[in-house]
Amino acid sequence: MSKNDGLYVEDSILVNLNGKKVSEVSNNLRFMLKAIYGALDDEAFIKCSKTDDAFKPDLVIEINGVTKYVSVKTGSAENVHNEVVGYFVDYLKSEGISDKTIETILLYQYGDGTTDGSGTDRKGYLAIRTELDKRIKQANEELNWNKEFVFKTIYRCILQGVNDKGPMVDAIYFGTKDYGITCTRKQLLTHIRRRNFSYFENLHIGPLLLRPHSRYSGTDVKSERNKSRIVAYWPNLNADLNYIANRYDY
Repeated sequence: MSKNDGLYVEDSILVNLNGKKVSEVSNNLRFMLKAIYGALDDEAFIKCSKTDDAFKPDLVIEINGVTKYVSVKTGSAENVHNEVVGYFVDYLKSEGISDKTIETILLYQYGDGTTDGSGTDRKGYLAIRTELDKRIKQANEELNWNKEFVFKTIYRCILQGVNDKGPMVDAIYFGTKDYGITCTRKQLLTHIRRRNFSYFENLHIGPLLLRPHSRYSGTDVKSERNKSRIVAYWPNLNADLNYIANRYDY
């Protein structure tokens, strides 16, 4: 999914909600509103607008003076967060993650035998994954034993972002204006609290796998900015949100 596709979907949902009565929106979007708000008067008016790009929510919805924030995903979206790896390391340090685990993450990030990307022989995924196998297993144990740390990372990467004063996602909507899945924050956190994600072999924190934005193995570095960014992604996000939405109460 391109960024433009995502923006188109956000805009189409906005247009189909803003200024409408609850009774005037499609069954699909009405179900989304019910998941977020509970029972609503059909005559209630809806206000909908977009948030700043720096925030995790994409849409702001207001009904009867109550504001809710929605993150919109569509297509094959799995990436939920990316930031400068140095800032992410600072976050890990503030949470007491060991120097060894942080070193493993940086070695995996750059794949060139260094923790700052200064090497010239950048290995591909299979080579670096095999080379760091033991260290990755040890890092995963530390990154996942404390559920509170996993929750904080979910808030950082999905629900609120790096700014703890920013608006918080009330629900994730995956789909288009015509069909989609609504997963509330409560449902998401309940699922993560109850599940064990130890089956993931790649570097991960809960359901979120970590990888470099661009390692540039076997090619020239096209963007130093992308080389220095780490990505958190949720494999099979669409299917997992569908499972969560149908399994847990709003």
